[in-house]
Amino acid sequence: MDERLLTNRRNWNERTPVDFSDAAIDLARSLNDELELHTRFIHSDVYDLPDVLDEEFDIVFTSYGVLVWLPHLDRWASVIHRMLRPGGTFHIVMAVPTSASRCRTCTPSERPGKPIAPDEVA
Repeated sequence: MDERLLTNRRNWNERTPVDFSDAAIDLARSLNDELELHTRFIHSDVYDLPDVLDEEFDIVFTSYGVLVWLPHLDRWASVIHRMLRPGGTFHIVMAVPTSASRCRTCTPSERPGKPIAPDEVA
């Protein structure tokens, strides 16, 4: 979990970070208390999230380094679809190879510079 998400107060009325790591959640809660923020943390595997959290959100955000740890991108995309309120926004921040030749497991539509169509992820 990226602590910058906790400290960026601009335009953030409510946050609900999710992490499967006990240590990450404990550290985040500690920072939350220290900074006197009002953030709710969910300890869950992302695939189990719909069973743990029955809500929809205006923004769903995925940060650096997450995708390499997700063996089932179709299930992950389904969770995003389930959690995102109609008309909401999905943000993903990640580093991608600068050359398609370095993208060993990419399908043609996932190569850098070519966006992934919505029907390819949902």
